[in-house]
Amino acid sequence: RGADPGGLGREALTEALRISAEIGFSAMTLDMGLRGRAVTDPVAHPDDFRRFTALAANALVPLHRLDESFDLYMDLRRRYTDPNAHMISSYGIAMLYTRFFSPRDHETALAWQNNAVAIAALLPDPRERTLRQVFNDNALALIEMHRGNLEHGLELIRVGIERLDAMLEPDEWVVHRSQLLYNRTRLLAALGRGDEAYADFTTLIEMDPYYTDYLCERAKISRRRGDLDAALADYDRAVSMAPPFPELFYNRGTARVEAGDADGALADFGYVLEMEPDDVATRMRRAELLLGLGNFEAAEADVAAGLELRPADPELLCMRGTIALEYGDAEQAARWLDAA
Repeated sequence: RGADPGGLGREALTEALRISAEIGFSAMTLDMGLRGRAVTDPVAHPDDFRRFTALAANALVPLHRLDESFDLYMDLRRRYTDPNAHMISSYGIAMLYTRFFSPRDHETALAWQNNAVAIAALLPDPRERTLRQVFNDNALALIEMHRGNLEHGLELIRVGIERLDAMLEPDEWVVHRSQLLYNRTRLLAALGRGDEAYADFTTLIEMDPYYTDYLCERAKISRRRGDLDAALADYDRAVSMAPPFPELFYNRGTARVEAGDADGALADFGYVLEMEPDDVATRMRRAELLLGLGNFEAAEADVAAGLELRPADPELLCMRGTIALEYGDAEQAARWLDAA
């Protein structure tokens, strides 16, 4: 808004964009990206314009503005013949199709990602070519995992990790390499190779101890192993560091139920519903717990609240019939169970 918006203004917005994107402030990244596009000449400063556009498109995804993200990627494709612009936009669109659009379309995602992979293989600089190939193969592996081709996805990642290990020093591209390892770990877990997956998650936690998704994923493996103490330790550690994600407290609540900690589970479920009052799954789980504790009135209140949101939900109807049986009202129970 000063005297030189396309010069000093553009430079200031570029730095602000970098900071907000690195921190993960999606709304601010979008704001800086759109402001940057508005003051940047796309012909005179194409690199800056592409950066503003690509990061704004990426930031729109966690804000659930998927169509706008798609439109920005397509805007890049129309404006430029630069290979990087087409590679990045192809990748971004592929991720929209395989991860975020509803319904997901993994076949269309594969077509877009194959384009990104093909472009990466043609980049002139050998080092950049290898890096881009590996990370686009990593995205391809994610799509193959979604398509059910687990072994193919695992092989893509295995080869990529070996290529980067041979080319990079241990302290180079650490965060990006951790994403490769994360996808390998998810594939190992999906293939039932729990011990290997657990070891990889432990390595990831050592690499990036404040990224709580790794703790939650390792906790899932511990639960499948029957090690509730280890699972709860990981959930507790994640809760101490993460923003109050409802899913995190829900998962810890269900683990606490399994461990026999009814009070802790009720506290977690209550906090989830404080954040997300319309979360029917949490109401159902809390109602089950309350019913088991003999608190029929509170259980019925949760079921009634759930039925207001989903009047035809068979699980909720069945639970209401079960509560009516506990009250000794067989006639009313039969009506709810018939409805279920």
